[in-house]
Amino acid sequence: MKTTVRVGLCLVFALLGGSLKGQESAKPTVSSRPKTYGTDQLSYVRMPASEFTLVDTQGAGYTDEFVQGPTLQLQRYSLDGISLFVASPRLPSGALVTYFELDSCDDDPEFDVVASLYLCDDLGNCGDALSGLASHDNAIACGYTSADVSSSGIQVDNYRNQISIIVSTGSGTSSTRFGGVILGYKLQVSPPPLFPDFGDVPTNHPFFQFVEALYNSGITAGCGSGNYCPDAPLTRGQMAVFLAKALGLQFQ
Repeated sequence: MKTTVRVGLCLVFALLGGSLKGQESAKPTVSSRPKTYGTDQLSYVRMPASEFTLVDTQGAGYTDEFVQGPTLQLQRYSLDGISLFVASPRLPSGALVTYFELDSCDDDPEFDVVASLYLCDDLGNCGDALSGLASHDNAIACGYTSADVSSSGIQVDNYRNQISIIVSTGSGTSSTRFGGVILGYKLQVSPPPLFPDFGDVPTNHPFFQFVEALYNSGITAGCGSGNYCPDAPLTRGQMAVFLAKALGLQFQ
């Protein structure tokens, strides 16, 4: 974790000619009514180029492509030489990051747009890049490059670590520019504690993890006398309390 970001970037750039090719995957199907709850639903967070901060310019600046006329383009790129831009997504604690996407335009035969994904500690010390994407994987000049990062084990812990993404535009002109980055993530149930909070739901109970998650989330306090009563029937009124607290439902 004490390896600097720059060292990690050097490793990514060194690998661009080989291992990054072939990381492009089919773009996931996005529901017309996306959900932000449940452990099976893939949710997305987009970081547009405007959220990325310039961290290294080699003396150059940057701009956003702004074209008036039939089309309006807001795409970020450096004005001279390789420039690095950094951003960190806002994701819920416990979420598992499974998808990484770079949306960019590359009209340059030599230089690429490169996006690198890092997991850093609370002080910003980062190890090697967990995933890297490059615009030369695009089949067209403007498009997306994506990767399945499920195997990287990126679990969000907003207290102890942070996810950072660094994007490099290599040409120093508008021929390499990017529109943003997308991360896909899934929620999960908290791991079970070492000791039970209810006398009738011991650690070897098949519902132990889920009962403890409800209790520690403040959704239920059990049925009294230190028990949960896992086999007792549930009324419609009790179900309303469970669901409203779990989903954070409110009226406007």
